[in-house]
Amino acid sequence: MRRARSQARAHQSRHRLLGPLAGAVALATLSVTVGGATAAPAREPLSPSDPMFTVRDLQNVADAYGRITGAGGQLQNPAYLPA
Repeated sequence: MRRARSQARAHQSRHRLLGPLAGAVALATLSVTVGGATAAPAREPLSPSDPMFTVRDLQNVADAYGRITGAGGQLQNPAYLPA
């Protein structure tokens, strides 16, 4: 009798988990399907001789140094240099 009750509880708990899990899987599938249908076509990569490549590269360099020297950056953390 006890075994039947424990199996019934395990069965119920699995069903409680399957509801949200199935919903999450359905939502993820829907977002991939809808996102794929409306996604913009991929652009070709910029050439290094393209001025927009230089602009993007300079912004990436500024962002990287900002994470080191900017407000809240690594050098502002007192535990960074002793490590």
